[in-house]
Amino acid sequence: IDDILWLKADRFDFVGQVAKGATLLVGEGNLSFSLSLTGFERIRPTLLTATTFGALRDLTAAGKENAAKLRTRGATVYHGVDATRLRAFFGNKGFHTIVFQFPNVASRTPIRGHNPNFVLIRRFLGCAAGQLL
Repeated sequence: IDDILWLKADRFDFVGQVAKGATLLVGEGNLSFSLSLTGFERIRPTLLTATTFGALRDLTAAGKENAAKLRTRGATVYHGVDATRLRAFFGNKGFHTIVFQFPNVASRTPIRGHNPNFVLIRRFLGCAAGQLL
């Protein structure tokens, strides 16, 4: 069965998926992943929305530079976006694809008996479902 799962995963065309329509990238650290996507011919940067959890002033120099490059290429970049509260930030705007970069919450202290990363994923999935087209 592992061979079957590997074959299916091997066939997934991530770039093709992103190229299908509006894509939201959440949890970007320095925006380098989003910037790398703009290098693929099939992807239209104008359909990319890249977000960081932190404010612009909190980004590294590389992060600020990457944000500027993304905007120059036509992508939309927002800062201070909480991946567990997408509706509050984007309203009813829908996305064809949502990519979660999975930032680590840097804590192992349980939240109501659950690992904080589990809580983050669960909250993200709950709100992201409402933003998908």
